Amino acid sequence: MGVLDFLKIDKEAVVFLYSRHYSNSLIEPGCKTVDVTDLADRQEQLLDNRKRKGLLDEIDKLIDHVAGSSFVLYAPHFAMVFAQALYTHKKCVKAAYIQEGGMIYRKSITTHLSFRQKLRCFVADKLYRHTDRIWRAYGWYMPVKLNKQRDLDSYAISDEYFKYLPSTNHIIRWPHVDMPLAIKDNAHVFVFDGFVKNGLVEQEFYLDKCKKLVDKFAQPFNYIKFHPAQSQEECDTIKSYFDRQGRKYEVLDNSIPLEIVLASTSGLSVIGFGSSLLYFARDLGHIVHCMDKWLHGSPLYMQYKVRYGLDDF
Repeated sequence: MGVLDFLKIDKEAVVFLYSRHYSNSLIEPGCKTVDVTDLADRQEQLLDNRKRKGLLDEIDKLIDHVAGSSFVLYAPHFAMVFAQALYTHKKCVKAAYIQEGGMIYRKSITTHLSFRQKLRCFVADKLYRHTDRIWRAYGWYMPVKLNKQRDLDSYAISDEYFKYLPSTNHIIRWPHVDMPLAIKDNAHVFVFDGFVKNGLVEQEFYLDKCKKLVDKFAQPFNYIKFHPAQSQEECDTIKSYFDRQGRKYEVLDNSIPLEIVLASTSGLSVIGFGSSLLYFARDLGHIVHCMDKWLHGSPLYMQYKVRYGLDDF
């Protein structure tokens, strides 16, 4: 919405693609919205030579239906193969980067590949996949692949987020939204992550640190934001940590994007580990307690931080 306001784009010419079962009950953007959760959840098929064509045909059919004669793609990055499939659609003429969360992935903004990385890309793209629609991604940016344009634009709430990307960054402002729920003044908001489901931390280790987080920061009343990738069992376990302390809470539904809550309120205390939402909250002036260091005892988590070059909070 901030990008639309900044560029003054006619909303009748805009299509929002939603994934991960997010709904749009809070914001009425005034433009067409399409839930692509089913397609995005199957994006791994795009890496399979036997299944790629079938899913590409479904994606192309959808885009042919919702897009006009041409379109510009705004996406968080192009390491995700689903975004690659959209970018390489015949109707796409240009792409731009938009901020998602607030975490800075230093090594993900790859501008120069090493010889070994180039060799792996060659083997994957030329000798195995045999397609120009999908490529092996070592980062969000690969100049050889983003070949439909000479100039690259990005949109974020600060220059920090895309500081490693060779783009012209534009500062945007999130619109204020009248929310259907009243967030209490100076409320504590706990943000939990999909690290376990995504293989970035061991389950028992993560839940132990979640309990420690609740024990240290829980107030008489709290808000909880779970990640869509978290299992119901994991969410129930975390809620039990509040119950044992006699702490009341309200779970913020996925129909309420936390980014909008953060942009439309002030003075919140946001608590969590390595979620990008903590960085986003900090940039918007909220009080943030980031206990990322508690996860440093996990080999999986440290591999994740090193692999992507995550800037410390």
